[in-house]
Amino acid sequence: LMETEWVLRSRYSVPKNQIIEAISGLLDANDVQFENEPAIEEAIFIWKESTADFADCLIGAKNRRLGCRATATFDLKASNLPSFIAT
Repeated sequence: LMETEWVLRSRYSVPKNQIIEAISGLLDANDVQFENEPAIEEAIFIWKESTADFADCLIGAKNRRLGCRATATFDLKASNLPSFIAT
């Protein structure tokens, strides 16, 4: 999903809201399964209101679900996400 989002936005200029709709549609599909659907749903929720990349939102959501209190990052946009800290 992370690479798909990047390609759709950077290469094809697909608006963020359309990418969110597409990912949400895939999550609702009965014949498609994802490794960690709750983390993806959380990442989408956070990404809607963020300027950070979807990949960072997903990394943060997965880390929180694994029990991490914080995720270190060099990325300024990601450092504004919940439970991220700038290093």
